[in-house]
Amino acid sequence: MPPKRTAIGRYTRQARRKKALRAKLALETDEQREARLEAVRVRVTRANASVTDEERRATPETDQVRTTQACSSGTDDHQETTLDTVREYTAQARLSNTDY
Repeated sequence: MPPKRTAIGRYTRQARRKKALRAKLALETDEQREARLEAVRVRVTRANASVTDEERRATPETDQVRTTQACSSGTDDHQETTLDTVREYTAQARLSNTDY
């Protein structure tokens, strides 16, 4: 799964590079650009149309159930052991940073 975008309205670095490359090299005409953008719109529309209303409504609930199960799957002993390990690692990291 790709990472979440931090700013929805912004272009990614890769998209800006591709756009600049197309403009610099004049790789596509205005008609080709419009055709490419329309193809993207059609692809997204088809992908969204394949999801039923029930699936769309169930997605947040499914995500919540999955998250709850993941958080509660570990036993208390396992969680305590993991917490102790993290505490030890943090303490060692602090000691190594102060040895200058």
